[in-house]
Amino acid sequence: SLAMAAESKGDETPLPVDAAVKGATLFEDDALRYAVAVDGSEMAHKAFLETVKLMNEDDYIQVIHVADNSKAYLPYDLRPSSIQEAYETNCLTRFAPERYAVVKIRKEEGKTAREAICTYVNKVGFDYLVVGMVGRKGPKLDPTILGSTADYSLRAAHCSSIIVKKPTRGANKFVVGVDGSDRAHKSVAEIISMANDDDEIVILNVTDADGEAGLKREYTGPVLREKYSKLAASAGARCPVSFVQVEQPRGQGVAAVLTEYAFDNDATYLVVGADGVGAYLAGRHVFGSNSDRVVRLSRPSVIVTQDRSEKIDPKRE
Repeated sequence: SLAMAAESKGDETPLPVDAAVKGATLFEDDALRYAVAVDGSEMAHKAFLETVKLMNEDDYIQVIHVADNSKAYLPYDLRPSSIQEAYETNCLTRFAPERYAVVKIRKEEGKTAREAICTYVNKVGFDYLVVGMVGRKGPKLDPTILGSTADYSLRAAHCSSIIVKKPTRGANKFVVGVDGSDRAHKSVAEIISMANDDDEIVILNVTDADGEAGLKREYTGPVLREKYSKLAASAGARCPVSFVQVEQPRGQGVAAVLTEYAFDNDATYLVVGADGVGAYLAGRHVFGSNSDRVVRLSRPSVIVTQDRSEKIDPKRE
């Protein structure tokens, strides 16, 4: 199994990147595969707990951490052996053995931990990479500045990203920003697949201050409402799904409207589709302007959905 293939022992034998590739497609088509990056920090543990809360009973989780033998000065609780032991215990008490693995990966000389994480995640193939907004260095003075791993994962991971900003209680409320595009449609479908019975999904469309005059019919409110209603029915949504339109005030960006609505309406997750992928594949490290601003401005945690087929450049593989 993938869990067995991913086993590693001790600080001196960090797992090579190739070790857990086998078995990456062992699970049911509708089972989601989560990778959670941890480093011993409090925020990373919150990211793990939020992932546990998101998971359905058939989903798979892999907790990954980077072994860096050059950091022998780290306190015991931040050393790879301690992190490995802690999450083996955390997972053992929550999941069947075939539904999890705790994986230690090697950081190559000259590479950063965040590069090692994304290389590994891209090689194995996951549906989601989950990271805390900040790492061991803690919160920034400017709350809109992401930690380096969170920021890098949005640009380099070939899967959807979940940026955990704070712990949640009770059922999840997902606010999904849509604009009628295919990517937005895929975002809604992803969240319908993820949501549990007691969760709630709000599909949010931001309209221009001048209304819908001049819009093509397929992008108008009534058509979008019908479109997403049919999607919820066909996808077998397990929880309530509603459609809401809000007007974009003059002088205010779409990202600000989305993040304000999510906060004001007690969302646990704000969901947006990635944009700017073409720029990334062209070799420019440009995350889409709207999704980038949403991630930075949002006070609830953020899910940035990514069509994996769009992110992978065959020339880079």
